[in-house]
Formats: sequence, C-alpha cells, structure tokens
Amino acid sequence: MGKMFRLLLALIGAFLFLCFYASGQDIAIDYSNSTLWNGMSDLETSGNYSFCTISYGLMVFDISNPSTPELAARLVIPNAGYPGLIEFHDNYAYIAMGGNLKVVDISDPLNPRLAEDLYVARDCCSMSMNGHYLYYGTHFDGLKILDISQPEYPFLAGSMNVNVDLVRTSENYLYITDVMENFKIYSIANPVLPVLLGTVSIPTMKITDVAIYNGYAYISSWDNSIIIIDITNPLDPINAGLFPTVAEVYELAISGDKLFFASNRKHLFIADLTNPLSPQILGEGNMPYNISNMNVIGNMVYAETSTSGLLSIDISNLNLPTLTGSYLTDHYVADVEISNNLILVADGWRGIFIFDTANLSELLSVGNYDTPHFAYGITVIGQYAYVADDTAGMCILDISQPSSPALIGSYSTPGSAREIRIAGNHAFIADASSLQIINIANPANPYYVSEYTCYAQGLEIRDTLLFVADHYDGLIVLNIANPSTPTLIGSWDLASGSYTGNITIEGNLALLPCWNMFEGVKILDISNPANPVLISSFDENYQCERVSISGELAYLADGALLRIYNISNPVTPILVADYSKNCVYIEDVELSGNWIFLADTYSFAILSQRSFTCGDINGLPPANVQDITFLINYLYKGGVPPTILQAADLDSSGSINILDITRMINYLYKGGAVPDCPSEI
Repeated sequence: MGKMFRLLLALIGAFLFLCFYASGQDIAIDYSNSTLWNGMSDLETSGNYSFCTISYGLMVFDISNPSTPELAARLVIPNAGYPGLIEFHDNYAYIAMGGNLKVVDISDPLNPRLAEDLYVARDCCSMSMNGHYLYYGTHFDGLKILDISQPEYPFLAGSMNVNVDLVRTSENYLYITDVMENFKIYSIANPVLPVLLGTVSIPTMKITDVAIYNGYAYISSWDNSIIIIDITNPLDPINAGLFPTVAEVYELAISGDKLFFASNRKHLFIADLTNPLSPQILGEGNMPYNISNMNVIGNMVYAETSTSGLLSIDISNLNLPTLTGSYLTDHYVADVEISNNLILVADGWRGIFIFDTANLSELLSVGNYDTPHFAYGITVIGQYAYVADDTAGMCILDISQPSSPALIGSYSTPGSAREIRIAGNHAFIADASSLQIINIANPANPYYVSEYTCYAQGLEIRDTLLFVADHYDGLIVLNIANPSTPTLIGSWDLASGSYTGNITIEGNLALLPCWNMFEGVKILDISNPANPVLISSFDENYQCERVSISGELAYLADGALLRIYNISNPVTPILVADYSKNCVYIEDVELSGNWIFLADTYSFAILSQRSFTCGDINGLPPANVQDITFLINYLYKGGVPPTILQAADLDSSGSINILDITRMINYLYKGGAVPDCPSEI
C-alpha cells in the first residue's frame, strides 16, 4: 500500500511539474503589531481588572489603584471590529465582534488567550448572560441562544425569529426591546425555548438602555427621560411613570437600590430607588467625557468613553461622584512619516509619537510631544519635524533627541493646517482655505512670505513645481521658483460635486484620490505640468484617503481596507491584494522595505508583506508533489505549517483544509477553476 501511495504521488508530482498553473507572484499581507489603540466598545470589570473591547481586540486594565489605572495586557483578536460587546461567565469573556463570538480565557488576566472563534450571526446589537446560556441579539437575524456549559465549545442551542434592539435577562425572564420601541417579556424557564408573556409599547423616539430592578424596568431614551415599566405581572407590563432627566440618557446601571445614569452632557447621576416609581436624585458629577458603558463595583464606577479611555469614578459620597483616575486612549492617528530609523506618528489631540524602527516587535514609544491643537500631518527634514497642527498652524520640533522632542518654533496660520512640505528654506502649508508659504531658514523664527488662494489639502513638490490637491477644484500646479510670487502654470478640474484631499507624485504620474460620486482615484499624466491629462480612474466605489507608491505598486488607504494595485500600465491598474483585518479607517499608508505602516485612525499598525506563488506551499518553487506532501503532513500528521499560509489556501476560503487539495485536483484533472489564494488569512 505504501509503495502504491508513493508511486501515485510521484505520478501526480510529474504531472504537476509540467502542468501546474503558474499564477505569478501574489502578495501575502500579515498583521505584525499595533499601538495607540482607541475606539472602546464595551467593558466588564472583575476583581482588580477591567476588560475593555476595542477595534483591535481586548485591553486589560489593572485597577487595583483606581487613581492610576494601568494597561496590564492586550490581546489582538483577528477580525475583531465592532460591536465589541462583552459578557463574562466564570473565567471566560464572550465577545461579539463582526458576526463572530470570540471566547477569551481570562483566568490569567495578564495573559488573555483566544480560545474559540465561532460565527453566530451578523449584526449583533446586544447580549446578555443567564446561567450558562448567552442570549445573542441581532437586528436582522433574530435572537440566538448559545449553550456555554463547555466554555471553549459554545454551540447554538436555540433561536427565535424576533427583531432585537436590546436584550436583558434577570432570573427566569428575558426582556427584549425592538426597533419599533416595544418592550417584550419572555419566560425562559426553558432557556432555549423563550415564551412570550407580555408586551408594552414605549412612547419614545429611541430606547438607549434597559435596567431591571425589583419588579420594574427602567428604560432610558433620547427624550430626556427614563420610562418606568411595572413588570411585577409579566403577562401585563404597565407603563407606570416617567422620570425626567436634564438630557438624553445613554447608559444605565443599578447597584443595590441606586440607579446610575450617564447623560450626553458629560454628567453621571445617582438616584435613590427606595420608591421605585419616584427615583430621587442624590447627586451628580461632571465628567470630562461622555460615558458609553459603566460597571459599578463597591464604591467605584468604572466607565469607558468610547473615544477617550477608561475612567475611575469614586462614589463613596453619593452626593458627589468624583473622577479620581483615568487611562486615556483618545488617539486619532492621522499621518505617518518615516525618517532614518525613526517613525513619527501624527496623533490628533495627543500630538506626535516617535517610535524606533529597530524595535518594531515591542513598538514602544520613545518620545512624545503634545502639540497645542490637533496634529494632522507631519514632515521630517533632518533634525526637525514640521507638524500641521490644525488651527494652531505649524509647529517645528527638534527631534535630534527622540526621547525628548522640543518645540523650537511655530507659526499660526489663518486657517486649518493639514499638510506641510519643505523646499529649501521654505515651508508650504496646506491651510484648508489657502496655501501659506513660510520662511524657515531660522526654525526658531519662521515668518510669512506669501500665500496663494485655493482650498489646499494635499501637497507634493518636484523641483520648482508645487502640485496642490485643491479640495473643490482638483489639481493645481504652481511654479514656486520664487516663493514670494507663486505662479499658476497648470490645472486639472474635478467633476462638479466631487472632492479631493491628497496627491501622490511618481515620475510623470499624479494620483489624485477623489471623494463623493464614487469617482475613485484619478491617474494624471503630468509630463507637461501646464496641461495635466487624465489617463484613467480606478478603485471606484471606495473612498481612498491617500496613496503611497513603491515600484509598480500603489498602496491605497481605502477606508477600512488597504488595497494594492499594480499600475505598471496606468491605463488599466490591476488589483493584486487587499487587507481588512481589524482596520477601522485608514488615513495614511507608508512603506519601508517589506513593512507597511498604517495610520488607521484608532491605531498605528504595522503589517508585513511577502511575495509568493499560489500553490507553492513549501516555499520551494516550482509547485510539485512536495507541496501536496507538505500540505498533507501539515493537515493530518502534525507537520509544520506553511511559511506563507496564504499559499495553501487555494480556494480563498480563509482556512486551509482538504478542500484546497480538492481545488488543485479539480483544476489539474477536471478543468476546474484556477487556484486563487488570498492576500490575508
């Protein structure tokens, strides 16, 4: 039998060697690291730790000292995303992300481990844990009931065809609100077969949260009120009253006989529920940010603020809840610049962060400077970093000591500084409503030279020409040989109703991302700068923010996607790879060797890229019988994994299995589809 098997493999190998489809070089893109996380979605607190979901995964905070919460651990969860809802059961966190349930072992909070990743249903909007059952609500796919008695092996135990907006459980009851603002009560005496008991319509535009206490449901809304429903008789819930609030309420929590609610005006209120029909305000506290979710633990409230971080609030004095500590994550990563062995990141309200390329695995910031306003863009020339700082104009930093960048000069522009380019002793600032030209011969004392009226957003300089991405008009080409009198020499107009914000120049090509009307990226021939000519449009139906070019490849910051096109023939660019894992909204992409650096709004991320041939599984071209043997050993005999996993995913399914072998056989012997490997897996 063994000889026959080896003979069969040899025959297949000979055939493959002669006939295997040569698909050319593909690009494998893999996540490497990230930092400057933002975008919290939900939190749960247990003991000395708060667990916060975020677009990239899970953040664990040590709150043993509430006045100084510290980041204790992070877990990157593949394909994390939103909504990032989290529930606890025993030593596990159950996180709804992107249609999947991520099961995370948190028995050691300092080393969280992804134990299971199970697709459940799209568009999860609310979850609630009851015993060893998880009620998973969706807007469009109804309610899913998961049995988690074996925590690492959850399975679907029941479902219900019902529209869900919010889901809560308490003892043997399930409470659901739907998009029509109905409040429904179900019996879950049988946890997998809910039985509808009663329904009441809620007179509000939008329900935002539900909390259950002592026979009453408290329902917050957009209507500056909390509606009180008497649920003592589940068969006949009654609208029992209205508790006016001073603003819209988005989050409720109950501890003992106290109701905590957070308004959209950055206030936390505490009310007494001794009389459940007539809550009495005990106190309120002004917070620096709006609270999105909160846990009440003893005399503390731990709250997440979506785009600002974790807050510790002392409630030992119920009359005056007081902020005692915070861990801020109010990052907005807008731009990346690579200079020598440094990576500089423009991080919105937090200024700039500096990283050392020698230690990308740790990705620890070696320096930070908090600029006066909002850092949109950054350009490095020698020892100086020029920061486009929104309404604060231009900040000039000395980064010769990366651990302690120092402000040495600044210039306040009349508009909103978005991007800066340097030529000789002059800085050219895209200032939204104009182009500002500033002399920086002495960085400590920059001064005004001239300006040009346009809606400048993006800039590129080639010799004595400045190419301006004008937000409304398209491309403007200026002669800046004499910076005191910039002269228009050419232009290319956008279609009416379209906009642009950036420009990239490569040789005689200008790439202009266009927004609105699905116009994609324009490729212009600028060999004659006085008369730019449109060559082609590509990447329609996406909103590209910025393009970086390396050789024949154009890397597009395309919203929640990184897309790579071959533009060797600019008339017909060809999509060769895309990447979407954990991306929120990519503002910028920069390249260095095999590294890709993303300014992804809520994070600074690093990806690696490698070329491969689809089907060359063992990394020893050409594809032959050894690749089949390698794949069989990997799948069924505990062999080592392929160096590039993407090369073995021949059907682009996102996983490697027997179907990939079948795909190859079908192609070779039955006229089946050509092997097609993905860029990410």
